Amino acid sequence: MSSSTSHSIAAKAESARDMIDMVDTTAKLSEMLDTLEGLPTEPPSLYFDLEGENLSRHGSVSILQLHVLPSSRRYLVDVHTLQHTAFSTCGENGLTLKELLESDGILKVFSIGLSRCIERGACLLAAELATWKAVKDAGVKLFSPDYGGSYTVFVERPLCDAIKLYSAQDAQILPRLWSQYNTRMTPVWTRKAHETSKERVALSQTATFNGKGRHMALAPPGWH
Repeated sequence: MSSSTSHSIAAKAESARDMIDMVDTTAKLSEMLDTLEGLPTEPPSLYFDLEGENLSRHGSVSILQLHVLPSSRRYLVDVHTLQHTAFSTCGENGLTLKELLESDGILKVFSIGLSRCIERGACLLAAELATWKAVKDAGVKLFSPDYGGSYTVFVERPLCDAIKLYSAQDAQILPRLWSQYNTRMTPVWTRKAHETSKERVALSQTATFNGKGRHMALAPPGWH
């Protein structure tokens, strides 16, 4: 990668960092929640991702990322700092994050292990893909033990800029990925995907559930 390209990527990353809202107090959380009521559902307005250590029932969530499509706002909810108040705090409208996440009437899109999908299916321009990869690589080197990093970077405060960018970017790209995939889905397969998703949520609440492995990425039976 040339020096000019590296500088361009760094400049874009810095600009993106300045547009990320860190939600680390209940006052900021209430303010965020007040902006999320009555948003359009077609296309979905809310796109989520998570960061933490060993994300599962055996791990912990440090950051909840939210991209709001109509406003292009990006929020990092500091679950590590806020703990249970991240989900119990309400805005002036009475809405809590817990209620928002559990509501059947509020359409939400989640990014769960979609890096390969983003790389191949989000139709990013070459410059966008280069920036995405650079931010991704910088973050991975900080938290992955395979590269000498540590997951503790997600609980260190203040959160470093590289981890802020890493945490926020997938949720930001998710609307484009949803648009690409949604246009290919027939009503029949949309229904099957919803049914299978509900089955997997129910499965996740069983005592013997194993959330690690390729079986969690498989499409509904009959997909081609």
